[in-house]
Amino acid sequence: MSLQAYFPQIEPLETFQWAQVGWQVEADTLVLTLRNLARRNALSPTLLNELAYGLTWAESQPAVRFVRLRAEGEVFCAGADLQAFAGQTDPNSTVPLAAQPIVLHTFFPLLTRPLVAEVTGDVLAGGFC
Repeated sequence: MSLQAYFPQIEPLETFQWAQVGWQVEADTLVLTLRNLARRNALSPTLLNELAYGLTWAESQPAVRFVRLRAEGEVFCAGADLQAFAGQTDPNSTVPLAAQPIVLHTFFPLLTRPLVAEVTGDVLAGGFC
C-alpha cells in the first residue's frame, strides 16, 4: 500500500481551510501543529484526516525533507476523542477526506521523510484501536 491510496490527488495545502491542524513550511521542513485546544488536541476524525493529508503532501514535495509535529496548548495530545468518532467530521475543514480509514500504525510506516515530534506538554492515551 502507498500513501496515494489515501489521497489519490494532492493539492497545495493553502487550497483548503484547516480546522484542527495548522501548517507552515520553513525552508525544507513542513511544520504541522495540532490545534484542537477545546478537546486537548485529542485525535478526532478531522484531526487525523488533516494530519494525514499534510504528511501525504510533504511526501509528494521533493523540497520537503523533514516534518515537525507540534501542538498548541498545555497538552500535546489527549489520546482519542471518542465523542468525535461518534459524530461527523468538523464542517470547518475543507481538506479532502481520505479514500480509506486512517489507522496510524499502518499509515506512519509508509512515510519516508523523518517525522520529529516536538512534545512540550502532556501526552495522554487510552485504549483505542
